[in-house]
Amino acid sequence: MIRLRLTVNARAVEAMVEPRTHLADFIRDRLNLTGTHLGCEHGVCGACTLLIDGMPARSCITSAVACDGAHVTTIEGLDADGIASELRAAFSREHALQCGYCTPGMLISARDLVLRLPDADERRIRVAMSGNLCRCTGYVGIIRAIRSVIDQRRARGILPLHGAGRTALGMAKRSVGRRLPRPASRRCRNRATSRSLCSRRRIVCKIRSRSPTRLPACSSCSAMSPASRPACPACR
Repeated sequence: MIRLRLTVNARAVEAMVEPRTHLADFIRDRLNLTGTHLGCEHGVCGACTLLIDGMPARSCITSAVACDGAHVTTIEGLDADGIASELRAAFSREHALQCGYCTPGMLISARDLVLRLPDADERRIRVAMSGNLCRCTGYVGIIRAIRSVIDQRRARGILPLHGAGRTALGMAKRSVGRRLPRPASRRCRNRATSRSLCSRRRIVCKIRSRSPTRLPACSSCSAMSPASRPACPACR
């Protein structure tokens, strides 16, 4: 079990979880936030989409322990969000939902589009929403709802947020999963600095090490390159 600390919908959460626990299962089973739906459980349908550090992410294929220290927002945490409120009204007006199973993920993905698209270009919206599947509506109402919200906000002079807060590809302010420390490089006991011919046995050295940009100079002949070392007894 691993201790997990994260913030869910502006509330600090701390729990012991198994390393294999997915974020969606933790959110639903441990926190009882069942607005995050599970569909394919392969990261394809988009029903489990939520926000991790402000960026949409598939919670069914995200390990809970990889989100240690993150800020997670589910559909329940967007009750008072202005953009989400506009989208909910537009979805209802344009008949963009029927069974509602895909709707939480649709709203979160659509919110990201409203934030960052400069205009309501239908093709860009369709491409961006292609990761959220719906078996009921045929997508026409969904696209109309998103376009209407973007048009209304731009008409009110609300400019798009470039990248919606993204500074790099992937989730904001963190990489997916924990960054493990790089193991220290090992050096051949015959002073080989890379996978090269061993100076003693003339065989390929099996010790893997990170090759430096420049080899250290020989203390006897000050040779900087292996090609100039064979004449030096110390290098041999």
